[in-house]
Amino acid sequence: MVYYGTGFYLSRTSSLSRLQSEREALQQLAYHDLLTGLPGRLSLERQLDGMTRPEVQPFALLFVDVDSFKVINDTLGHAAGDRLLKTLGGELRRVAGEDAQVFRLSGDEFVVLLPGVRSAEAEAAARRIQEEAPRLPSTRVGVETTLSIGLSLCPDDAQTPSELLRHADSAMYAVKRSGRRHVRRYRPDQHAATERFQLLARELGHALARQELRLVYQPIFSLTDGEIVKIEALVRWQHPVLGPVGPDEFIPVAERVGLITPIGLWVLQESCQQLTHLPGLMLSVNVSGLQLMQRDFVPGVLEVLDNLSLNPQQLELELTETSLLHEDQRAVTALRALQAQGVRVALDDFGAGYSNLTRLRNLPISDVKLDRSFVTCFLDDDDQQRQQAEQLLRGVLDIARSLNVTVTAEGLETPALVRLAMEMGCDLGQGYALSLPLSAPEVQDLVRRQPLSAAD
Repeated sequence: MVYYGTGFYLSRTSSLSRLQSEREALQQLAYHDLLTGLPGRLSLERQLDGMTRPEVQPFALLFVDVDSFKVINDTLGHAAGDRLLKTLGGELRRVAGEDAQVFRLSGDEFVVLLPGVRSAEAEAAARRIQEEAPRLPSTRVGVETTLSIGLSLCPDDAQTPSELLRHADSAMYAVKRSGRRHVRRYRPDQHAATERFQLLARELGHALARQELRLVYQPIFSLTDGEIVKIEALVRWQHPVLGPVGPDEFIPVAERVGLITPIGLWVLQESCQQLTHLPGLMLSVNVSGLQLMQRDFVPGVLEVLDNLSLNPQQLELELTETSLLHEDQRAVTALRALQAQGVRVALDDFGAGYSNLTRLRNLPISDVKLDRSFVTCFLDDDDQQRQQAEQLLRGVLDIARSLNVTVTAEGLETPALVRLAMEMGCDLGQGYALSLPLSAPEVQDLVRRQPLSAAD
C-alpha cells in the first residue's frame, strides 16, 4: 500500500509538473513569436493596457511594415523572407534602444513602443529606425529592404490601445499610398483616405473569385493607313456596392498589397484567350514592375501562349517608364528572355516626369508610347512648353528610327491631336478620337470592317 501510495504520489506529481510545463509552453507560444523571439500581439495588448491608464507617462507607438515583403518571399523564397524578419527583429531592438519595446504583430508587421517621448523625439527615433534597421537584413538576403512607419502618440493622438494602433496603422498606410519608405505621424485628415485604401484592399482580394473584374480593349491604329494593328487590354472593376472603381485607384492598391500578380495573370490569360479570335492582331498587356520580379513570370507568360497555340510575336507587354526607373537587372533579364522568344516590349507613359532618351538603347523595347500629358503639350498656349515638347518628340523619333522602335501617341482625344501626331511622324495612335475601349465582340466587329480612316 505504501509503495502504491508512493507510486501514485510520484505519478501524480509528475503529471502536474508536465501540465505546468505545457501551460508555460502554451503561454510562451501565445505571447511570443517563435521566428523572431519577440513578444507577440497578446503581449502588446497587455502592455498597452498598462501604459494607457490614467496618469502614466506619454509614449509613442510606431507601426513598422516591410515594403514589398511578398515580392521578397515570392522571388527569393520563404526561407529568405524568414531570415529577413528574424534579422530585422534584432535590428529593431538594437536601433530603438534599451528603453524601447519591440513586438511582432504578424507577417511583416512590427510595433515599437517608445516610453516617455514627445513628438519631435518620436519622429527622430522613427526616422533613425527607418534608415538604420534595414541595413543588416538587406545584406543578409541580398536585396534592398525598406520600411514604412506610421506613428501615433499617447495621449496626444489617442488614449486607448485600439485607437493608438489604428491611428499608427492609418499613418503607415498613408506612407504606402505616397510611395513607401518614409515616416509619417497620424493626422485626422488622412483617416478617410486610409479607410478607403483598406476597404479597396480587402474587397479587391475577393474580386477575382466573385468575377467582378472584366476586360475591355482599346484599338491602336496605324497613322499611315488607318488600320488597327493592336488592341490594348484594359481591366475594369465593377463592385456590387462601391460601383465602378477606376484602374488608376485600384491598380496601385493591388501593387501595394501583393494582389497585382494574380490579377495580372488573369488579365494575361483572359486577353490571350480573346486574341485567338483575332488572328493577325497584336495584343498589348500592361505589366507591373513587381510582376517582372517573380521567378515564374517568364515561364508563366510562355505557358499561356503555348496552351493557346499563340505566336509569341502577337503579344506585347507594356511597362511604365517609372517602373523601370532603377533598371533592376532581374527585370531586364526577364524582358530579354521574353524578347528572345518573340514577345515584344513597349515602354508606356514615356515623358511622364522622367525621361532619359539614352535608356532606350539599354532596354529590350520595341515600342515607345508617349504619355498623354506630353502629347497635349502640343496644344498648349505656352510657346516655350510647346517647343520643348516638339524638341523631345523629335529626339524620341530620331532614336526610335535608329533602333527600329515604333512610336505610339497616346491620349489622342481630338481630331486635331490625331492630325498633329500624323504630321510629327508618329507611327501609331491611340485615344478616344480614334476609338473608345470596346468589349471583345465589339472589337471583333470593328476588325471585320477594316480598313478605317484613323483621321476621321
